[in-house]
Amino acid sequence: MIEIHSLGGFLEIGRNMTLVRYNDEAIIIDMGLHMPNYISLTEEEDVAKVDYLKLLEANAAPDIRKIQKFAHIVKAIVPTHAHLDHVGAIPYFAPFFPNAQILGTKFTCSVLRHICSEENIKIKNKIIDLNPNAIYWISKNLKVEFIQITHSTPQTVLVIIHTPLGKIAYANDYKFDNAPIIGKKPNKQRLKKVGPVKLLIQDTLYGNKLGKTPSEAVAHNMLKDILFDENIDDKNAVIITTFASHIARIKSICDFAKQLKRQPVFLGRSLKKYLDAATESNIFKIPKNAICFSYRRQVSKFLKELREKPSKYLVTVTGHQAEKKAILSRMVEGDFGFRKDDAVIFSCNVIPGGDNELRREALEASLESKGTKVFVDVHVSGHASREDHKMLLETLSPEIVIPAHSTIDCAKSFQDFCESKKLSKVMILKEGDVLNI
Repeated sequence: MIEIHSLGGFLEIGRNMTLVRYNDEAIIIDMGLHMPNYISLTEEEDVAKVDYLKLLEANAAPDIRKIQKFAHIVKAIVPTHAHLDHVGAIPYFAPFFPNAQILGTKFTCSVLRHICSEENIKIKNKIIDLNPNAIYWISKNLKVEFIQITHSTPQTVLVIIHTPLGKIAYANDYKFDNAPIIGKKPNKQRLKKVGPVKLLIQDTLYGNKLGKTPSEAVAHNMLKDILFDENIDDKNAVIITTFASHIARIKSICDFAKQLKRQPVFLGRSLKKYLDAATESNIFKIPKNAICFSYRRQVSKFLKELREKPSKYLVTVTGHQAEKKAILSRMVEGDFGFRKDDAVIFSCNVIPGGDNELRREALEASLESKGTKVFVDVHVSGHASREDHKMLLETLSPEIVIPAHSTIDCAKSFQDFCESKKLSKVMILKEGDVLNI
């Protein structure tokens, strides 16, 4: 019998974590933070050293106490990609699973190592870098397979756990991007060969959204359309804020900076961490003329330079969720001094949950009150829509599907869709549920 323990990231968006148990062996897939709750707790957009009990009290991380009885049989922790809602809790909780290796792609593991190094967090678990289409034997009964997929950060993988009783597929998060800016297209050929599977855990954030999620190439053109518009005065400051992990978007920003004859500048600890990981993984290296500042003193000094020579730079900053301690919030509160017709481009969406939406609204209103031009939603999602869902279901032919990374409304909409198309049996789990298959 196979047991599925839903520890986080099912009827919620964030703190993703699932335990798959076969007899006396277990694998954990993802171990992430709930970012809105985490930001409310720490006022940070990056990982900080926090007592794990405080994380649990704030509902900012999965409650690992529910599986402590299995701690000694956990053989591997497998983060699917480098977003903090999938990898960010590993530095806190991996030590509770002393027999577990950490398996991830090179970029994901590089980000994890940087998090631990920056916060002086020491974990004894062995971290193993794997290629995006690798197969790794955990034991004679269990093997983990990575399948190349696309998302909004590099080297995201769809995970297949092979057991003697069948295959468990985990697709949380993904989309089918046929024109990625960085990296390869999804490995559809391998997906076709690996089906049918016994169980699929499926990203259904857009379970009620018709159509196909647009390619990152669309966001590239959206950003280009704004940056090269005549309404953007070449004498004013232009600030872009996006996800630090979105290396493809950062590549586009660097390309546009060159065309605009502006020097690319990156401000923020998390930006530096992900850019360093991209370089180490041979995914992307910022141009030689680019500057990256992460320390407050460096940032403050640069902002004075930017105010004196605003047309010289194209600046990317952290803080798109309006985190209190992030650079964009500090700039708005007075560290920079926005002027009329400066431009701020939000190349991102608002992460649902907590008071994120209210904070963003307040930040945007403050910018507009200064006469700043504000552009929002210059972005495409990294999450699948219905046609992507249908393609994955038809390719893997799962006996059972569990919606994940979702609200109850989206999960039920996805369930209705699957039933109407006779695609698969859908079972909706909430955090803490256990499914035996």
